Amino acid sequence: MLKFFGHNCFLYKGENSCVITDPWFSNKGAFFGSWFQYPSNHHLSDKLISDISRLNTFVYISHEHLDHFDEDFLSRLDQPTFLLAKFKDDYLLKRLSANFDKFIVIGDEETVELEHDLTATVFTSDVGVNHDSALLLKTPDFTFFNQNDCKIFDRLSTIRDTVDYYAVQFSGASAHPVCFGMDPEQKRQ
Repeated sequence: MLKFFGHNCFLYKGENSCVITDPWFSNKGAFFGSWFQYPSNHHLSDKLISDISRLNTFVYISHEHLDHFDEDFLSRLDQPTFLLAKFKDDYLLKRLSANFDKFIVIGDEETVELEHDLTATVFTSDVGVNHDSALLLKTPDFTFFNQNDCKIFDRLSTIRDTVDYYAVQFSGASAHPVCFGMDPEQKRQ
C-alpha cells in the first residue's frame, strides 16, 4: 500500500515494515513559520503513527530542509531506522544522531535491502550548498520513485526499473513568477 499524507510525505506499508518519506506535519510551519503545508495536514499525524505502530519503521529524509524534516513528528516515532543519503556535509546525520541511533546511510545510486523484497536506492545531488536526494523504493507490488525537490532530471534515463508511481516537485520553492519586472511605484507599494 502507498498512501500520500501531504507535501512530500508518503507511506509505504508492507506486512512487517513501512517506509515514511519526508514527514512534515508541523502546525507551526517551517522556516520560522513562513512556510505552511497546503492543504494543512497536521491532523493526519496521529493516523499515520497509529497505522505503523507495530511495524518496523524506516524513515527516509531526502534533505535537511524543515519542510522535509519535522523533528517534532520524528520524536513521536518508536525507534525508527533512518534512510539518509551520503552527502559530503553530514549535518543531517549529526542532527538526527542527537536523538536517534539507527541509520542506514546510502551512497549515490547505491541499493540496500531493507528486508526481503524491499529495497531502497538513493540518487543524490550534492553540489555546493545544495544537498538533496531522491528515493527509488522497490516493493513486492510496485516501484515508487520519489524525486521530490531533487533536480536530477538529466539522470532519470539511468533508472532501469519500471517505475509504477513517480512523485516530483511541481513548482519551485519561490514566489511566482520567478522573474518579473515592476515599476518603482509598484515596488514601493
